[in-house]
Amino acid sequence: MVSYKSLSGAARRGRLEWMCRQGVPVTAQSAAAVRTLLQGAVTDDERIVLVRILGNLYTEEDATGYNADILLDLRALANDGNKEVAHAAVSTFAGIGYLPGSDALLKDAFDHQLLDPQDYSREMLRLMATAPADAWAGMLDRLAAQSGMSVADTLIVPLQQDPALLKKYASANLERLRQFIEKNEPVFLDAPDQFDLNLATRYANWLRAMACIESQRSGMAADDVLVGTLSVPGTDGRKIIAYLLSPEATPLLRSAHADSPAAGLVDIVGRYAAQYPGSMPLQQTAMVVTHGAAPPRGESR
Repeated sequence: MVSYKSLSGAARRGRLEWMCRQGVPVTAQSAAAVRTLLQGAVTDDERIVLVRILGNLYTEEDATGYNADILLDLRALANDGNKEVAHAAVSTFAGIGYLPGSDALLKDAFDHQLLDPQDYSREMLRLMATAPADAWAGMLDRLAAQSGMSVADTLIVPLQQDPALLKKYASANLERLRQFIEKNEPVFLDAPDQFDLNLATRYANWLRAMACIESQRSGMAADDVLVGTLSVPGTDGRKIIAYLLSPEATPLLRSAHADSPAAGLVDIVGRYAAQYPGSMPLQQTAMVVTHGAAPPRGESR
């Protein structure tokens, strides 16, 4: 911290960013120095980085002896007049893990527009990684109250966008999350020749989220989980189309050479659409999937 204080302007912010990435020694001296700086004459940009550094000094074993003070400081900074500083404090506090009142802090931040709906869902998903079982029901209820989407959809979007969120999940909570999302599978209720693109997008996000969870549980690659799930005999062809239409499926489609598992899925799509030649939605989406697939080996487009 001494080297930081000897600099000025952009160089100070740059040094702080570097220190945040590299990590500062987890000592009482570091904690005291960061707390003093936060109370002194520093710019808001510097305070944002200092907040993150302060959060990194919180450890389960309280190595600095300042854990209680760090939490109090972060709670106070969550009400800072600068919204970016307050946002950093809320996110840092939530990143520490579940503590009594953590979800209430997030709800308050959402109510005061420090967190948008996507940020709120993502932070709640992070918090649920370490939350006790008896806290889950209340957290899910709060998510339901803050979103126009179903709770499952609210969680699925940040989860499939950032699977690394699952790395902090205890095995019991990972299973709890899996069961909750599994029972909220979007269902194709229309006649088999109908294809709803909005429902297809929801299903693709749901399937990707389930695959990410299973990948974290088993160590299998998410794409292998997806192919295995969609290849089960009797799977509704619209589920396969829905996923293969998603941007996340592009690498999988490009690997669909002859005899590959992905090629088998493309073949199923073609055969499913052929059953309903009068359905323009199916014909058009099947064409998009087929066109996006890799050509047979030795051929080129």
